[in-house]
Amino acid sequence: MSSSVWSRLTAAPLSIRYYQITNGVVNCLFGKSLGITHLVEYPRCGGTWVRHLMQDSMDIPQYAYDRPLSQNTIIQCHVLPSPMIRRAVVLFRDPRDAIVSFYHKKVNYDKNFRGGTQFKVGGYCHDPDRELKEDLYEFLKVHLNTPDHPRFSFAKFADLWLARENTCYAKYEDFKTEPVVQLARLTEFLGADVAHEKLEFAVEKNSFANRTKRRSGKSRALGESDNGQFERKGIVGDWKNHFSSNAKQLFVKHEGQTLIKLEYETDDSWANR
Repeated sequence: MSSSVWSRLTAAPLSIRYYQITNGVVNCLFGKSLGITHLVEYPRCGGTWVRHLMQDSMDIPQYAYDRPLSQNTIIQCHVLPSPMIRRAVVLFRDPRDAIVSFYHKKVNYDKNFRGGTQFKVGGYCHDPDRELKEDLYEFLKVHLNTPDHPRFSFAKFADLWLARENTCYAKYEDFKTEPVVQLARLTEFLGADVAHEKLEFAVEKNSFANRTKRRSGKSRALGESDNGQFERKGIVGDWKNHFSSNAKQLFVKHEGQTLIKLEYETDDSWANR
């Protein structure tokens, strides 16, 4: 067991540790027969939103760490393929948008859980007086070279999952343009026959405006940014407002082939535009 897994287990209360361990065993032995699905994403690819869409359309209770694993549970996670995962839905997003969202979450949203201190990782420390594009570039230099959470690159995540069988793939961007169609495709993969009206209900319930209102009490329209909230902006292509020329070249070096493999770009020329 890795030190990071052990530290998470020992940091949790005893009751939660009990369910973490027993649920892991149950999933390993009976996951297939129980219909357990893992919704896998690289951080900030929209997994929480898509998980709620799936749960609400199929009336599946949310998975929690303080109760036994139940039938048809959907477990959201940021992991590489393993024998414990029998059936997976893998959600991709433009890696540039994902990392911008990840940056804002670490710098702004997570600040509430750090007692207001600035975000630090490796040789990077957030400087609120530094220009945004420059600060993101400094973050990218650390994150792309030595990923800390998770401890693997987007490229490795994409390569290994694309080679996996019994897996359904989806894109965040497709959910933004045709959420009902994409949700129907995922529920069909899980063997569920969900009425069109139920799919539409789940999409409306989990719209950006409704999710922001439930979480913060204030409804926001798509693109109306709040860097201190979990749902920050909810749009596609925000990386264009954050990437400097240096950031583009650095991203091509580390994740250029990922963009091409996932069909977000056809070549590396985007970095020179």
